[in-house]
Amino acid sequence: LPLGYGYSRPCNFLEIGPCKEEAALRNIPHGDIRHEYFWSEITGRMQTCLVYTPPGYEADGKAYPTLYLQHGFGENETGWVWQGRLLTLLDNLLSQERILPMVVVMADGMLRQTEADSVKLVHRQFPDYLLRDVLPFVEKKYRVKQEKRFRAMAGLSMGSMQTSAVTLSHP
Repeated sequence: LPLGYGYSRPCNFLEIGPCKEEAALRNIPHGDIRHEYFWSEITGRMQTCLVYTPPGYEADGKAYPTLYLQHGFGENETGWVWQGRLLTLLDNLLSQERILPMVVVMADGMLRQTEADSVKLVHRQFPDYLLRDVLPFVEKKYRVKQEKRFRAMAGLSMGSMQTSAVTLSHP
């Protein structure tokens, strides 16, 4: 069974088909998912994010708009890739010219901070984490358009709350 992350721990999940046509794997150009590691000044820990780059990213030299896509509570950055089938959805929509090519960044929103001998959740620090750690890391490593009009953010459940907290306080 596929392994995902939910309920704040790794879990297996069972897909009950058939899958939607938009999520079917097709013989079209495919983008890449990259697993990145970076140091967070906000949490004082190494953090991870997953980054989708569209087909042709390596060869074309263009800068792309960026979507920061957040998961729900108890999940992590892998949810959009494994359970959400982000790669095939975006590739299919791009091949049909229903969306524009973009870089999609999925950061772990279940922020933890190490204090003495324990680790605790620090949800209120997410806006600073995204703006001071994740966004600069992505804009330094990837060819993305850095003007705010080329950045977007969305999320599911807790991720939508994080999206509201970031975008309403930092338009």
